[in-house]
Amino acid sequence: MTENNHTCLVCESQFKPIKNKANKFCGLPCYRISQKRGDYHRETTRKHECKFCKAEVLAKSKSKKRDGTNSEYIFCNRECYDKHRAEIRDKVLCSCLNCGSDIKKSLGHNSNQVYCSIGCRNEHKKSKDRNCIVCGVWFSSLKWNSTIKMLVADNFRKTCSNDCYIKNIKSNQDRKEKISKAFTGSNHPNWQGGFSFLDRGFRGSDWENTRILAIKKAGYRCEHCGISEVDNIKKNGRGLSVNHKIPFHQFGGMNKLANKLSNLEALCDSCHSKADWRYRKENQIQMILNC
Repeated sequence: MTENNHTCLVCESQFKPIKNKANKFCGLPCYRISQKRGDYHRETTRKHECKFCKAEVLAKSKSKKRDGTNSEYIFCNRECYDKHRAEIRDKVLCSCLNCGSDIKKSLGHNSNQVYCSIGCRNEHKKSKDRNCIVCGVWFSSLKWNSTIKMLVADNFRKTCSNDCYIKNIKSNQDRKEKISKAFTGSNHPNWQGGFSFLDRGFRGSDWENTRILAIKKAGYRCEHCGISEVDNIKKNGRGLSVNHKIPFHQFGGMNKLANKLSNLEALCDSCHSKADWRYRKENQIQMILNC
């Protein structure tokens, strides 16, 4: 043995070192044997867990991918790696949107793939005319895409027009219940803590007359958008609402002060909601009364 020779970690034979190499093995066969035994990094104390068998692995770092980045997993030997690959090779990612066949990992698709082939993608994106689910009229699924400035197929459309789309939404009871639940109580953006001063809806003993005076003062029109009370009844099924510019509960029971005509405005349903939201946005810290 000469002073410059190294000892192979597997067969313990002497070999001449190569410059800029680790020089732990005399050749590739011994390196492969060390890999299979899992003792390639036996001199390190850094512990990892094998992705497949969950055994403890001593390794300096995780292996590199082909693109040079570190792998998410580490394995104790090549056998565990091969078994792990065999498990995920035929994993079904999703079904093809066109033909319904399974899209598997072994086909080289990524997790965002929705078609099994280019042919299925092109076939699915062709315009497929159909009957409107509301009025039954036959319509084309083509629509204008303002981004790319051309007609494209929208095969997910079920209605022929925006009017039919709105009718379909209004008649969808499941959707109504879901929205109602999502905007009930503390989930609603206008939630004030569940408190209403005195009895619920109480605005003073003379509130009804005051409300009529406020609407009359506004000329029976919404003070924001100008819609008439008659048109609001046709649109929303009820007359104009009277909104407190400064919320009623902020006055702490001083009804006459809260119900001054200067603090009241006649609004339609849409403008009333916007006014409430605007006030809460501009006045995030509000006095919440507790009795």
